[in-house]
Amino acid sequence: MECAEVTDVNDLMFAWIMGRNASAMNLATRFGDRIRKLPHDAIKDPRFFKNDRIIEAWSICRDDLSVLYLDREPAQVWESNRRIGQVREYPDGGMRGAKERAVLHIVKKRSELLSMVNARGIPRQVLSFPEEFSVDFIRSKLAKLGIVLADEDRAREVWSQTYVLPGKTIPIPSDVGFCPEVFVPRNRPKPRNPSQTHEDRF
Repeated sequence: MECAEVTDVNDLMFAWIMGRNASAMNLATRFGDRIRKLPHDAIKDPRFFKNDRIIEAWSICRDDLSVLYLDREPAQVWESNRRIGQVREYPDGGMRGAKERAVLHIVKKRSELLSMVNARGIPRQVLSFPEEFSVDFIRSKLAKLGIVLADEDRAREVWSQTYVLPGKTIPIPSDVGFCPEVFVPRNRPKPRNPSQTHEDRF
């Protein structure tokens, strides 16, 4: 579900944020050409969740973004990651408090991301996991963003092959709770000039 071109550019931007404290405008100036050339109709990448400057940089470069945010209880995210070994095991009960810290971190990052999405005026819908994790709910949320599934029958076929077997349900991939956002371009790319002022970019 993740696209190598997207993950590469988002990894680079995150590295610039961590190593150089790069602003969203710095990121848009340096990586804007790559962002504007990406042709995908829909992308999914957990790196958007790492730092809100990444989605801000994207929104500086493109005005065709919509966000479908898959939301999951932070404590469930932590438990899911623990079960697959993505949570460090501490000796002598040293993990005490790790879950609480992780939950607070997830809540903080979720708030930062959605606040930035709202501040940039990016259309968004929130999908609750697992209650709304189905083709019908996704179709409904996309419709509210003005997006129609091009081939609903094919979408249902892929969904059933991915998540359901006769008589049983395949466990949902564990990363789905920790990678909660799907960014969907609404129209064809309309490149923006990173030299515009903050006010002009809306």
